[in-house]
Amino acid sequence: MIRRRFSIQTPLAPEQARTRLIEAIGPKPTSLFDRDGRPFVGRMVGSSFDVMRATRGRNSFRPRIRGSVETASGGSEVRGSMQLHEIVLVVMAVFLGLPTMVLISLLAGSVSRGSLDPAAPYAIGVVGFLLVMMLGGFMLESRRALRDLALIVDATRSELT
Repeated sequence: MIRRRFSIQTPLAPEQARTRLIEAIGPKPTSLFDRDGRPFVGRMVGSSFDVMRATRGRNSFRPRIRGSVETASGGSEVRGSMQLHEIVLVVMAVFLGLPTMVLISLLAGSVSRGSLDPAAPYAIGVVGFLLVMMLGGFMLESRRALRDLALIVDATRSELT
């Protein structure tokens, strides 16, 4: 599963950090044009949150961000994880499944014949492209989300692991 953990240190007291996050989280839009300008959509309950970065249109590679605000020395810490939404993972598994099965079949036939099937490089390219698209999109979007979260809580340090 594609998942990244993060940690954001902030000088804000935990209650201040929670308040800022609550103010930055809007309701999930009911249509493509329903936006209220806040950087995240989702919900915050107590000190825990479950959000996605708000965007215009659709962006399937936005990570689902789950985390909490915790007390830390000198302020608070926002900790959590980011992962692709479960529906996106299922769709990408289907998109990757067929070309991967074709590739395995071509490679198995190539081994039995003793020569590489001419279609095998194309199947490798399709599988590689889909993997790079999924991983690259997720990495880019997770960095953006961490940057936005860090700005909201006046981060002194933030990191993805």
